[in-house]
Amino acid sequence: MKCSDCKFWFGDVKGSEGECRFYAPQPRHTFAIAVGDNCYADWPRTLAEDWCGQAQAKEPVKAPELPMQQSVSPAAPRVAPVKRTPRTPKKQ
Repeated sequence: MKCSDCKFWFGDVKGSEGECRFYAPQPRHTFAIAVGDNCYADWPRTLAEDWCGQAQAKEPVKAPELPMQQSVSPAAPRVAPVKRTPRTPKKQ
């Protein structure tokens, strides 16, 4: 299984590189740590085509279930139709 198919992999906008988030971020081992500058940690960068033995398939995305709405309540009271009277023209 490729990294791009793993649920722990988060790719960049292009989708060619990403971060493996299977484990917690690891400290960077650079010259700055030995000198005493600020150190930081990050997730390992991998290519989308890379792979490992701990990959787990992404779960399919499910659409949210929405409650059904009734258009007319079955217990709604019936209303009698309104009677209209014809208009008579006004005299001038």
